[in-house]
Amino acid sequence: MKCPRCSAALGPFNTEEGLVVDTCGACRAVWFDRGELARMVGTRDDLPALDAAQELSQGTDLACPRCVGATLAEMPYALGSTVKVATCPMCQGVLSSLADLRPMRELAAASRVGHTAAAPTGASTLARTGEAALDLVATRFADYNRLTVKQRRSWLEALTGFEQANQYTVLADGGGAAFVVQEQSAGFAELFTRLFLGPWRPFESYVEDTRRGTVAMKLRRPFRWFLPELEVCDPDGNLIARIARRWTFFATRYEIFGATGGLLGEIHGPFFRPWTFEVMAGEARVATVQKQWSGLITEAFTDADNFSVTFAIDVPPKWKPLGLACAVLIDVVHF
Repeated sequence: MKCPRCSAALGPFNTEEGLVVDTCGACRAVWFDRGELARMVGTRDDLPALDAAQELSQGTDLACPRCVGATLAEMPYALGSTVKVATCPMCQGVLSSLADLRPMRELAAASRVGHTAAAPTGASTLARTGEAALDLVATRFADYNRLTVKQRRSWLEALTGFEQANQYTVLADGGGAAFVVQEQSAGFAELFTRLFLGPWRPFESYVEDTRRGTVAMKLRRPFRWFLPELEVCDPDGNLIARIARRWTFFATRYEIFGATGGLLGEIHGPFFRPWTFEVMAGEARVATVQKQWSGLITEAFTDADNFSVTFAIDVPPKWKPLGLACAVLIDVVHF
């Protein structure tokens, strides 16, 4: 694609929100396909007040990079804003500038605050909010079909037996590190919690996206003596899913719930395959979490474990962050 402003080639750009958009290296223009701008700033629509903004629109001679023969119309991003964007009436893409990304985020945040104050707080609204947050987190994982979760353990822990904070490096598709999972330290009191509760302790871990250097999601484990749980949260700490173990005599079973408690799927651990766990959405297997052999010395002298998370073909993106969360919980509870 060519830039509508200077005809230079558009190239990929990774935003802080984990989206890949098209940008111009010459004039710093940025092109959002339909829905990308809304996903970046967390609004329902690309333009917060499209109907009102269209009344202030003006025609341009800028050609749409997607549509043949279509020209863009310039209008304010929001009412009263000095930020101008250009949109295509056919594909509804949006042309802006890299310098305008921050003020657009600020304007969108302000519009969300006003909308939240007036919006109903019913279950359906909360469900849509939770689904949107999970979809936004999933954009960080959408490009990956297989994750390898490698736990990092020190020899000090192996020699002393003292439980340390969990750390994982997550490799994507057999390549380099895509994520780092780091249990957060809560100060001196945590040492006693870790000493007396060990693997049963509550904790919070941050999943950092190494490509962007930002937190992709957070994992919280509340204290449970029996039937452990793990809460999956967005980068701001808002609950987007919950994984809870259910009582069974032989086989292992967990249930995966959405933000409002609706059942999304289950994890099945067959009795005769204790190192393999299947993530199911109804009757469909969406992912397989499998413990890998780490080598004789590592297995004998440390409790560092490696897991592979393999996703089904064309699986919905939301199952990819959930698959990683399943691997972390399975390691903490079972290994």
